[in-house]
Amino acid sequence: MTTESVKAALAHFDRTPIAPWHVRVLVQSGVEWYWHELSADKLWTSLEAFEKSQLRSLRPKRYTELGCQKVSVLMMAAGGRGDDYDACMASLWLLFRRPREKTNRHEALAHLAALMDDYGSAWIVTICSDLAELDTMRFHTTYGDWNPTTNDVGIDLTPIQGSLGIYGDRVRPERALH
Repeated sequence: MTTESVKAALAHFDRTPIAPWHVRVLVQSGVEWYWHELSADKLWTSLEAFEKSQLRSLRPKRYTELGCQKVSVLMMAAGGRGDDYDACMASLWLLFRRPREKTNRHEALAHLAALMDDYGSAWIVTICSDLAELDTMRFHTTYGDWNPTTNDVGIDLTPIQGSLGIYGDRVRPERALH
């Protein structure tokens, strides 16, 4: 998304509340924004369809580091194509299917369910580097009345850029993965 399309998205978010029992997904990869809104009851079938749409050899295995690495590449590719839906589905997969989610007894799912019960709608926000590196990803779930132009819940939307090596190529810093 260009600066103009980010402004258009913000204008849309300002004038259009999230429909009841819907989830709005926002992915910020570097300076680019991708977003999609879907019914909460379609979330799991959409994730399964996303998994099944991948080539069999590239299909991610749930709750594994390798699966997360594959989906990270899929997210970066979707961003390169400007494909909001696939970028958002990849971010949802990474939030709900990462190893730490299973280890922590599905805390993100529990938090989303609580938000839906309390507010009737929710945001899922993923912020990562422009290379969609796993170790730069931050996930947030918040109530449906939140707006990216406000900072009332402390979600830092400062763009994260991949590091440049001495030859100007992108390099990954050595940090622990999710």
